[in-house]
Amino acid sequence: MKESESKLPGDKIDRNIDLIQHVRENLEAKRGFDEKLISKIARFAGSTNSLYIHLFFYSALVFITFHFADQGILAGWPPPSETVALTAALEALFLTILVLINQRHMDLVERKNSDLHLQMSLLTEHEITRLVQVTDLIAKKLGVETEDVEDLDEVKQDVDPEEVIDKIDQHESQSPHSI
Repeated sequence: MKESESKLPGDKIDRNIDLIQHVRENLEAKRGFDEKLISKIARFAGSTNSLYIHLFFYSALVFITFHFADQGILAGWPPPSETVALTAALEALFLTILVLINQRHMDLVERKNSDLHLQMSLLTEHEITRLVQVTDLIAKKLGVETEDVEDLDEVKQDVDPEEVIDKIDQHESQSPHSI
């Protein structure tokens, strides 16, 4: 039996999970060193370890700058409060940039997932429409009355994705909460 042929539903689930994992690995492999580094930094910046390091660093920085400033050792340096504020502002600037770059990558991955989901939904809708058409033909061949089935003719028609998008756009433009 070939790998692509499965008898058990679990095998199909495993195959699909393996396929999804393969797609994710390919996406990750296409990323450059800088993108991977930025993701790691952004992931670390959002961790509790980062919080503890920042608490320690800024506590030490405040203590050292104020302690040595009181002793006159840092003569000629900016005041301690300015040193701490400048350090925090620069770090915030760089972390914000790194997080925004990482967010852009995550948005790209999400858009690809959304596109795949839409494609699968459209294919599923098309296949269900065909099944309804075939079922209706079988019912007619067997002499089963289908006139009592509401909206059967409508269900047998393919949905035009562009028409759906146009209607969504119309509703959104009429909504008082639209962007």
